[in-house]
Amino acid sequence: MNSATDWIRQGAGLVGPISLRNGSVGKVVLVGPRDNAKGAMVVLASGDAGGAQAVPLMDALKLMHPRQVVDILCTQERAFGESGLTPIELP
Repeated sequence: MNSATDWIRQGAGLVGPISLRNGSVGKVVLVGPRDNAKGAMVVLASGDAGGAQAVPLMDALKLMHPRQVVDILCTQERAFGESGLTPIELP
């Protein structure tokens, strides 16, 4: 599960850990606003040695707990949106 303390800034984006309902673990990468289809991606280890598979957030929703989805969308909006939510502050 993500929380505000789990997110780290990486370049212009934010990265946080995620555990999916199927037992997979990976990272959520936020790089743009919610209206950008590639603004939020879930990156999972692939079968290849050291490989990774990036999946758009919307394609991974069924594997996520609803609280994770809300946290991710709120974090994305705070980091990249224009709704007036308090901007996210990270170390």
